[in-house]
Amino acid sequence: NEALVRQYLLGEHCAEANFVGFWRTDGNITAAESECNSQMASLLPDFIDAVVLGMGNDGHTASLFPQAPQLEYALQTNSPCCALTPVTAPHERMTLSAHRLLASKKRFLHIKGQDKIETLKLAVSGDDVTSMPIRLFLKHPLTIFWSP
Repeated sequence: NEALVRQYLLGEHCAEANFVGFWRTDGNITAAESECNSQMASLLPDFIDAVVLGMGNDGHTASLFPQAPQLEYALQTNSPCCALTPVTAPHERMTLSAHRLLASKKRFLHIKGQDKIETLKLAVSGDDVTSMPIRLFLKHPLTIFWSP
């Protein structure tokens, strides 16, 4: 996601934006999480203005993946960043913790396709956050944008 932001959003008028990525390329997830937490603790305001979330067909959002060994920690910690190792994705991920994502003035969910609306219907019909982390955000004010 960071590479896509750099490639498509930080050009032309946005080239002056201060973008801070989460991941460090040395490959050590523990060191990356520690560095991210140090950096984000000083850079993130108490409340983020807006968070735009996506959602996978498994109900994950913001790299909060079901079945990731670190999911419970990421859902409960007050630390800004969390490293997760999804069992259903090909590589380790870095994300803001649920606490930091919920500490936003506005939250948006952007989804596309019939498969995503079906996943959303499934998420709304249950309450187990660990099986579908998007459910946590559905319990709080969330503006949903869907396109076919």
